[in-house]
Amino acid sequence: MKVLSIPVEKSKLPNLKNQEIGSIRTYNPNRKIALPTMEGLSFERIKEIICLEAKGNYTLIHFKGGRKQLVCRTLRDMEDMLYNDRRFARIHRSHTVNLDYLQKYIKGKGGYVILEGGMNISVSSGRKQSFMDAITVYFR
Repeated sequence: MKVLSIPVEKSKLPNLKNQEIGSIRTYNPNRKIALPTMEGLSFERIKEIICLEAKGNYTLIHFKGGRKQLVCRTLRDMEDMLYNDRRFARIHRSHTVNLDYLQKYIKGKGGYVILEGGMNISVSSGRKQSFMDAITVYFR
């Protein structure tokens, strides 16, 4: 699959974040991300990430197959590295999930999600509406 890069003038796109200015990435399901670890960099496919979990100034990444990796970035930094990929939705102060791996959403004040592999994560009441909006758009 070929990824296209299109030059963009900053003045024409004032709402883009710094890392997005200069090119707009087309969707590439096999795109990899460089994860800073204690040993160096680890290159992983984004589609393999089930969820991100904040651990102070670090992020614990849960991968398909049960593998986990601690990276030297905050959850917010990791979300920025994903270029606001529509597959990912922040559901709690300390959790971002990949919508591809949702199995169920259980209603409640905030409710909770069940991900493939059996992981249960609470949806905070303050993030419930943005989560519901994200799944409405994603699963159209």
